[in-house]
Amino acid sequence: MQGKKYLKLADRVLLRKFEVPIVYKAKTDELYELDDEGFQFLKDINRIDRSFDKQERDFIDYCIQEGIVELSEKPEEISWTEGFRPSLRHLLLHTTYRCNLRCRHCYLEKKSRDMDYGVFELLLDEFNSAGGLKVMLSGGEPLLHPEIDRMIALTNQYDFRKVLITNGTLINEKNCNIEVDEVQISIDGLESHDLIRSEGSFEKAIKAVELLRGSGVDVSIATMVHSLNADEFEKMEKIFKELGVKSWMVDYPSIEGEMKSNTHLLLPPEKAARIMRNYGFFDSGHRSHGDYACGAHMCSSDPDGNISRCGFFEPVGNIREGLDECWKRLNLTHLWKLEEIEGCRDCEIKESCKGGCRFRAATFNSLNAPDPVMCAVYGKLYGKP
Repeated sequence: MQGKKYLKLADRVLLRKFEVPIVYKAKTDELYELDDEGFQFLKDINRIDRSFDKQERDFIDYCIQEGIVELSEKPEEISWTEGFRPSLRHLLLHTTYRCNLRCRHCYLEKKSRDMDYGVFELLLDEFNSAGGLKVMLSGGEPLLHPEIDRMIALTNQYDFRKVLITNGTLINEKNCNIEVDEVQISIDGLESHDLIRSEGSFEKAIKAVELLRGSGVDVSIATMVHSLNADEFEKMEKIFKELGVKSWMVDYPSIEGEMKSNTHLLLPPEKAARIMRNYGFFDSGHRSHGDYACGAHMCSSDPDGNISRCGFFEPVGNIREGLDECWKRLNLTHLWKLEEIEGCRDCEIKESCKGGCRFRAATFNSLNAPDPVMCAVYGKLYGKP
């Protein structure tokens, strides 16, 4: 540190006082939990003008090595936020209901409805004020929104992580330099992908991955397990690793929307679980802290600004009423603790499973029952198979 008197948080490193203090690297999607002493040290690091003891020096060295803090010629203000309780960390924005595909497992109603730019701006601003960590721009197909370029440009005025969720078919050589941290592309099989989504969509999705990776954009892939792709996962894993994708999320579809008419695509939970245990990698997910079940730190908005837990459940209010008010209502009606879920209360793996998906639990059994898919993933079976 010779000749460098000051320390500061590195670019787009977010310091938050949530249920436990955390520091989050938005560029790389890495989260570190802190104790109170570590949080206070980082919060005041630009004002420290004394000698450090060995423990403090080791902590500083670790933070520099991890890219959490960096050296500076002059003191800079350390920004931090104390969030809601439970903390709101992830925001899913359905920017449009338009889509160029008609996927047989899609849960959303197809409408020509786009999010107003003013609503989008309000959502981002209030989420940022709440200390949010990650915004996910979804649809429908978000690239069909007539102002998507302007909306993405607006997100870059904020430090939180930006993820674009797309089917990949509209990405080409001209628009592959998308200014987001990550693009998540849905790929639901090899030969079976076109049967689920539409003819030619697999080739376009793979081409999108190649173009994005060539432009230096992080790419993740989301795959739904279904009866047509059950034998394709080994080949998919090989292809996705060769393409250099950041993460691969493998999940089970919910019986909603188009899937209600295509239930033959559903695998029995125990068969799907064998696939989900063995495939997928490096998915950070949206885990709930402490005793809360799935989804405690996330909410979503439809194109009209109506706020719900994740898009499957009914809205509790509108962003025009204020995100803080909607969040309060949401946590009165759509927040669950593990002790409230029959079968989870005394389960030895509840901290790993978090009760699974609440909506999926309701479709198989009841809202306060375990999710049979996640029970099967962890070697247990409850409720109706």
